[in-house]
Amino acid sequence: MQQVDPNIIWWDLRRGIPFPDRTFDVVYHSHMLEHIPEQQAPAFLRECRPVLKPRGIMRVVVPDLERIVAHYDAAIRLAEVRADQAMPHHREALEDLFGQMVRAEGVGTRQQRPLVRALERRVRGSADRIGETHRWMYDRFSLGVLLADAGFQQLSVEGHCSSRISQWEEYRLDIRDNGEEYKRNSLYMEGVRA
Repeated sequence: MQQVDPNIIWWDLRRGIPFPDRTFDVVYHSHMLEHIPEQQAPAFLRECRPVLKPRGIMRVVVPDLERIVAHYDAAIRLAEVRADQAMPHHREALEDLFGQMVRAEGVGTRQQRPLVRALERRVRGSADRIGETHRWMYDRFSLGVLLADAGFQQLSVEGHCSSRISQWEEYRLDIRDNGEEYKRNSLYMEGVRA
């Protein structure tokens, strides 16, 4: 375990979770699960359960496939009646649906000047190598099954401002300063350790 700052631990979760059982009241991870291959996600969620105290809460935030598909469907419907105005919405919907699964380079690399971009690609590698690509997508049903299979009960879909975590609004983890959702089109799901 490497400590970067007194409050931050840098750890490769493929090696397990480096805390004793029944340590935490809450386990929270946001926009991480979709970067784990689908076949490895159940084992990861099972690893999270023991470090929670009894009645502890697991909060998982992922891109919401259901909302992303609805956005795509709305863009298609708009294109059918107003094709000239629909193309930016259609392109954005396609990017939301597929962009992070197929992109070749990291977001930061893509925004660099050509020479820096070439150097970053050579040193850092592809989006896949640096962990930016999505390996799977979830909706409320598939994520619910994963959490239930990992031993969580009382599953609930929450919002970016709502949670069963005590004093959730004070942490401001899923919300911007203006009150908007931090990452649009997110799914917020919680379960309780029995």
